[in-house]
Amino acid sequence: ISFAYFISYRSVEHDHPHALEFLRRSFKCHRIFQKKRYDEQVEAELDKIQERLASQQELSITLNEDIDKMSKDLVDEEVFKKAFIPRTLNDVFYVERDTLKVSKDEGEDLKKIPNENEVMVKSENVSSISTKDDEDDESEEDD
Repeated sequence: ISFAYFISYRSVEHDHPHALEFLRRSFKCHRIFQKKRYDEQVEAELDKIQERLASQQELSITLNEDIDKMSKDLVDEEVFKKAFIPRTLNDVFYVERDTLKVSKDEGEDLKKIPNENEVMVKSENVSSISTKDDEDDESEEDD
């Protein structure tokens, strides 16, 4: 802690040969002391402001990350809501082939969630194939 000592110009005789020099030196020391004290106060305030700004920037970054995560979660949730989930094994096409792919770690295309339109097209193709097979079987039995 610093202390400022004031020399009153009244305590120095006005007719003293160095009276004005004492007075000037006293004012100069007082200005230096005040400037140093003021600089320390300003520096402390600037540090506080910088801390606040840093915390606000961190908060802003965290908030933006949270918003991005929430929007991604909403998109994932909507995709899940609209995804076709097979309820029975009859809804799963090519079970043996898909099982072999997964066991060989080649099932990258199986990770894609098909939408309902793709599933409907596949089911129509499979049903048309199965009816053709049934018709062929019946015609062979007739022969």
